[in-house]
Amino acid sequence: DALQAKAATLGDQGKAQAKQALDDLKAKRAEAQAKLKELGAAGEAAGKDLKAGYDAAMDNLGKAYEAARKGLGQ
Repeated sequence: DALQAKAATLGDQGKAQAKQALDDLKAKRAEAQAKLKELGAAGEAAGKDLKAGYDAAMDNLGKAYEAARKGLGQ
């Protein structure tokens, strides 16, 4: 939400870049949420594989957040 507020104060080119970064961030968040849901529904053996996928999704989410934050100058 803070990133969206910051994006609103940018010029047209900055807004376009911020929108792309925020869209990517939202997609990565949705991916992480889906992996977490799968993890909760999986059995123990499958859960280990899904946990690795969830960990990767969370890593991607963190990277997307940092990219969005840097793109907005925070």
